[in-house]
Amino acid sequence: NQEYIFDLTKDWIYSKKIREDILVMKKYFISCKSAVENRLLWQLQEKQHFVENVDSYSLQDLIDINSGELLEYLEKVQALFIKHIKEDCKMIQTFANGRGFLLFAQSAG
Repeated sequence: NQEYIFDLTKDWIYSKKIREDILVMKKYFISCKSAVENRLLWQLQEKQHFVENVDSYSLQDLIDINSGELLEYLEKVQALFIKHIKEDCKMIQTFANGRGFLLFAQSAG
């Protein structure tokens, strides 16, 4: 089942990319009053290691990559974070303007 392993590897790489994006967004959220008040980073409460680094995976994470649940979860959180950056938070938009982050958020969303 070489095709299965290839698909699983693609899912793992994609999940790592989303996690890297989340870590970049975290930098903005910790300085954003609205994000703190709305507890955006708490969306990852079940997977606290996701806001600490991109290389730690629990056994459950690996099981969830296999089932597709992890990507679904990460995409949902990423969409919420990008929505906050692109639409909801003027402070982040002002702060990030000129730093390339809005371009990142536009291409990620």
